Amino acid sequence: MPIRYPVAVGRGLVLSTRTWWDWVRVSDFYTAAKSADKLADRYDDIQSHRVRRCWWTLGTLVAGGTGLVVAGLTVGPIAWWIAGGAVSAALAGCGTPQGRITRPQERHPQHPHPGLDDQRRRPGRGVPGSEGDRPEG
Repeated sequence: MPIRYPVAVGRGLVLSTRTWWDWVRVSDFYTAAKSADKLADRYDDIQSHRVRRCWWTLGTLVAGGTGLVVAGLTVGPIAWWIAGGAVSAALAGCGTPQGRITRPQERHPQHPHPGLDDQRRRPGRGVPGSEGDRPEG
């Protein structure tokens, strides 16, 4: 296993934790209320959103953990391996630079989107500025 994978998982974990923390803190509502000089008026709303989001997080963790325990008891330890692999892959995908799965050195400067279908880049296939997008006749 290359060292890039655990590093990407670690970066993804940090990024996911920061995003979750901003979501729980209701930072978007807080900054909007602060910039409008209505922080004192909106404090109860912001606090109720924070409490609600904490309960949503707790409920999600309890439901996911319960589902994983039940799956582990019925199917066996393969459920834990599949869940761990899926979480690891998702965190690694988030932890790559700019969220890309491919490494930057694999991209060619003339083809900035390595996953696009080659048919769309050929002239005459509906690409703007090519012969194929002009109406017949």
